[in-house]
Amino acid sequence: MLQPDFIQPRRELNQMWVPVEVPCSSQPPAARREDAGRVATVTPDCGPVGETLLVKVTGLWPKTETNIFWQNPIGNPLMLGEGEIRMLTQMTDEEGALTTVIRVPTTALVAAPDPTLPQFHRVYFEQARPIGGYELSFIGNEVLKGALATVSMALMATGLAVLFAVPLSFLAARNLMSGNPVTYAIYLVVRTLLNILRSIESLIIAIVFVVIVGLGPFAGMLALALHSIAALGKLYSEVIEGIDPGPIEAIRATGANWLQVVRYAVIPQIIPPFTAFTIYRWDINVRSATVIGLVGGGGIGFLLIELIRVNNMRGVSAVFIAIAVIVIVLDYISAKLRERLV
Repeated sequence: MLQPDFIQPRRELNQMWVPVEVPCSSQPPAARREDAGRVATVTPDCGPVGETLLVKVTGLWPKTETNIFWQNPIGNPLMLGEGEIRMLTQMTDEEGALTTVIRVPTTALVAAPDPTLPQFHRVYFEQARPIGGYELSFIGNEVLKGALATVSMALMATGLAVLFAVPLSFLAARNLMSGNPVTYAIYLVVRTLLNILRSIESLIIAIVFVVIVGLGPFAGMLALALHSIAALGKLYSEVIEGIDPGPIEAIRATGANWLQVVRYAVIPQIIPPFTAFTIYRWDINVRSATVIGLVGGGGIGFLLIELIRVNNMRGVSAVFIAIAVIVIVLDYISAKLRERLV
């Protein structure tokens, strides 16, 4: 834990991969790939989870340790070593060839929406040799990608939530919708829906979307967006209810309709607080995205639970540091933005 896995000595990489279909289709393509004089094959060409496969590769660096790992269709690496928690490492011969036996990982289809649908996975062969200096390690790269995915997921969820929350907030504002029985009924329906959605924790929503669309950032983004729609809709509507009623009464006295009242009397008063609440919600979503990843919602949280599962404490330490840095930096940025815009 005191030695986070961020950087490593700079290395030259030699990487080769071959596609494998899991599970088998009626006519699986040949599991063979050629690239720059290197040839990799898998026998048989496909197989279900747990199937034993014979993998061969030629054209690699001779007498060099080679890491062999599995990659599922969404790009997540899976270990092929003992207990599927360790890297499988083999040595190439004098001619740069390697032959070994692997098994299709038991978690190969965890991210698949339909485990019976054939999909292309990859078997990777990776070699490395030092060339001086330092670079991000494999875990460091994964932490960086997870951090960017987490921030992007939160940003997309907030943007999508704003698109729906803004119009809903006007329908959930009592001072705008209490003019007649029809609009008041709409107000009650919208307000009730927002309260129901807001009462369901985003983590529970994420589990539902993981079941519907599968593992990954998309499920996490949808969960955050749905919860943010309810939260922002509630906050926005309360801002609208708290505005100065004078301009509204003045515009109504001229015979203006509902849309004109909103355009000329409401919107000029709500833009600054709307902006502040939106930035604040983005800040909240970044922190929530980390937790949502623990149930398969993608981002750095998903990487964290995977590292805990394989007992990689150096990687866990790196993730903890990255999460702390993300929260601190974004909290500072959001505070400065709110200070300038409000």
